[in-house]
Order: sequence, then C-alpha cells, then structure tokens
Amino acid sequence: MRTYNGIAKEIGVSKPLRDLVERIYMYYRKNQPVAASLSGPVQWEGAEDLTDQGLLDYAESLESLAADVSVFRKHVVGVPDQVVSEEIGRFIQEKLYQTNVQRLYQTRLMPYFQLIAASLLPFTLNPPLPEATDNRLVDRLHSALGWLDLAAKRQESGSITASSEDVTAAHTLASAIEEFIRRRGTVSNQISIQAEQLCSLLRRWSVGPETVNAPKRGLHLDDLEHLLSNCFGTGRSVTWWANTLTERLLVELDCFVQAEQKEGSFQQLGQLTDWDFASEWGMVLENQQIIGQRNSDPAGVLHWLHSVYGHLRSKSIGTYIHSTAPVARIEVGQPLLSFLATEVLYLPLSQSGTEGRMLVSPLLVNRKGPLTCRFRLHMALAIAHDLCPGHHEHVWRREDGVLGPSLDCLQSSVGLEGWGVFAEGILADLSPKGALEMHYSRIRRLMPSAITLTLMDKGREVANTLLQDIARRYPSIIKEGLRFGGGLGWASLPYAVGMVETEQALSQMHTASSQGESIIEIRERYLSQGPMTPSLIARLATQVGER
Repeated sequence: MRTYNGIAKEIGVSKPLRDLVERIYMYYRKNQPVAASLSGPVQWEGAEDLTDQGLLDYAESLESLAADVSVFRKHVVGVPDQVVSEEIGRFIQEKLYQTNVQRLYQTRLMPYFQLIAASLLPFTLNPPLPEATDNRLVDRLHSALGWLDLAAKRQESGSITASSEDVTAAHTLASAIEEFIRRRGTVSNQISIQAEQLCSLLRRWSVGPETVNAPKRGLHLDDLEHLLSNCFGTGRSVTWWANTLTERLLVELDCFVQAEQKEGSFQQLGQLTDWDFASEWGMVLENQQIIGQRNSDPAGVLHWLHSVYGHLRSKSIGTYIHSTAPVARIEVGQPLLSFLATEVLYLPLSQSGTEGRMLVSPLLVNRKGPLTCRFRLHMALAIAHDLCPGHHEHVWRREDGVLGPSLDCLQSSVGLEGWGVFAEGILADLSPKGALEMHYSRIRRLMPSAITLTLMDKGREVANTLLQDIARRYPSIIKEGLRFGGGLGWASLPYAVGMVETEQALSQMHTASSQGESIIEIRERYLSQGPMTPSLIARLATQVGER
C-alpha cells in the first residue's frame, strides 16, 4: 500500500509483470553476483563468467529478456505496469550498453582490478559479516585468478593494451591484497597460496605495445544518444542535454562567485583551521569515547564524520524528510577500497539498507595536519550525499516501492545519484560556507558533462570556446578544479543528469499536488519509490492516486 496525500491507494502491479521482474532480478544476481552485491545483499555464491562464451551468453540472455519486456509492453494496461515495465526495460538496455558498447572486459584492464577488489570487499568489513567464511574466500580468490588469466590472454591477443597506469594499479592491488590477508590474521594454507599467486601475477604485469588488434576507443554520437535517452531513461537527445547542462553550469558558476564574494575565496577556506562551526552550524562534536574509535582516528576525521552525521540527521527532519533511517555504520575501509571509490563508499548490505555502512578511505583517516574548514565542508558533503539525507535514506525507503525488494540491483544510477546530489543542498541551508561547498561540488559534476557533450554535439571549436569562456570569467574555479583533480570523464554524467532529472520530477510532483501537501510530503512520496528513474516516479505519483 502507498499513501498519497494522506489517502491510502493500492498501486497494483500485475502478477505476470511481477514474475518477469523477479526473473530478471534473479538472473542478474546469479550471473553478476559481485556487481549486484554493491547495491544490496551480498551474493556470496558464484562469480562473473568473463570467458568469451560467458560474455556472449550473458549478452544473448539480456537480449532475450529485452524481447520479453518489449512483448509485455505492447499489451500493458495501467500506469503502474507501464512504469515498472519501462524501468526494467531501461535497466536491461543499460546492461546491454555496458556489454555490447563499452565492452569493458574485452578492452581494458582496470575493470578486472575493480572486480577483484569488489569481490574481496565484503571480507574486509569490520565487524566482519558472519557469512564471510574462509571457504567462500577460497572461491573468490580462485575466481580472481581465473579473471587475471583471461586478462593476460586478451592482452597477449592484442585486444587489451596495458598502460603504465595499469601496471601501477596492478602493483597497488597486489599490495592491497597483501594488506587484506595480513589483517585477516591466521588463514589456511590454501588461502595463503592463492593470495601469493594472485599478487605474483599482478606484480609481473608489464606494459604492452600498441597492436593493430587493439580496438579503437571512443564513443559514437549514436551510442551517446542511446545512453542518455534509453539507458538513463530521460528520453532526451544529446543536443538537449548539452544545452541544459551548460545552462545549469553557468548558473552554478554565478552562484559560486556570489558565495565567494560573501565568504571570501574558496582557497582561503583550505587554509582556515580554526573555523567556529559550533556557532555557525549550531553543532557540537560527539564524545569520542561513545563512538569508540579514538585510537584509530589520529586526525579526528571519523570523529568529525560521526558528529556531522548526527547533526544532519537532526537537520534533515522537517526540511528534507519526515523521519530518518536507522543509523548507518561509518568505518575505515581497507586499501582495496581505492579501486571502487576515492573517498567514501556506501554499501546497503541488505534490501532495505538497515545494515548500511559507509566505508571511508584510510588515506583520509590517516591524513597529516589539522582539519581545515575546506576539508570539514567536503566531508560534510560526503555525509549528506551518501547517508543523510542522501543514499541511505533513499535506499531505506525503496523496499515499499512498486518494484519492491527487486529494486536493489535493478536501481537507476541516475535516480540514485540524482537524489544524492540534490541532498547535498542541505549544506546551503546550514551556512554560506556550506553553500560554497555545495556549488563547487555541483560544478565539478556539471562541467565535465557539459563540455564533453558540447564537444560531441557541436564540435571541438565550440567546446574549446566554452571552456575558455569559463576560464576567463571564473578563474578561481578552474584553479580549484585542477588542484583537486576535477578532470573530464564520464563518471560525472549520472550525477549531472540525475540532478536535473530529480529536480524536474520533484517540480512536476509539486505542480500536480494538492494545496495542503508540503514540500516534505512531496519529497517523501518521491523517495518512497526508491532509486528509480526520476521521470517515472513523477508519472507514477501524478497519474495514480488522489491529487
């Protein structure tokens, strides 16, 4: 049962569609167990089949499922079935895009390293998961050895070319695995031998020469159109997104400049070590003895993260959400984490996220020197994005949506990250300094996407002109972007697109809502469907139930 505007309305999804969703869900968790474990309960059994035949079978199965969804959609009746069938169709198209267009395991080494790190990650948690047994670790290490063997053969055949960065990453992964085994304590002889073999293979990796067989990298405009319209579920073109993200980027840049005029330059916040957050935010630090991590927190980073989390949980109630999810655990990750996230990573670990944890990079925790205002703001933004009112709150509500418990690994990256970026706006409510950090974060998401889409849509000359204009009008943000490694890349695209899609969905719901419904109630209705495609949530919310 869902409640819209205080009136109980049953959003029924037909049994044939529920059966189809369950079939897709179970197939994905069985065939992509490591990937699925990052967004829901850990799938301990099995491993991704990266052989040529395994990849082919996976692609053919996705095509078959896509055909089944297409047939169902021709006869769909009712908004709930329309929404759910579109969402699972989008999910399959996204996975087909990764398999047939990106072809990550046929063209690059880094995805192998990331998969190995992700496969071992559940064994690194502290306190440990009871299911993380030595027998299961043996299976994971065996799979990792097989994956590396396939990567080596594909490099020998010329389909993969190893760069110097890949070789460095291989050595880093070997060191991270050794650290993981050391921390695990007493291990069986079999685990010890497997880990040594794995590290030896990684340390022997060498740079390969460019060959004629190596595929040409790059993205075609048609592929990008398909990604934005069908895989992200926006139904909009590259041109529309290039223009929209550029316009939004310029707005955020202007807001950033205005905030700098009030608070001083952003660079100055990176040098300020005596920021009076207690009076500015009305926040007090938690007792270190209570959180129990004093000895493992030399710089006070965990102390700050726990304190900010408690503060944002309090501030979110009545401003973003009605109530907060059960408290997520914040813990220091192991070096393996660096292959999956540079700073923090949120793991739901269950369908409802009640066991959720945020892993923090050990490099952040063991940093040298005092915590500057800039660093504190950046970590507060991470809490807002990943925990409250961001991912953890979103995931906690997903189990009661129309996709129910199947939404964990079928979720939309645009829906998930879009709300995460939107949730960062709570920092602007706390203080002008928080607003400065929020605008900077949004610029870092928008700028790579806007410039790259402009390049694809309008050509290099127009993109260069845009970049030069930004550098001329906003020199401080260009310096910040370079200093903090902003960089151009596709990683920012779901965040930028998701932010716009989330804002538009919430706006549509507000327009269609009854007069007595508050902003908080609208946001709760939006979050109640979990991380789905935002436009589909808006359709469901505005076309089903009382208005």
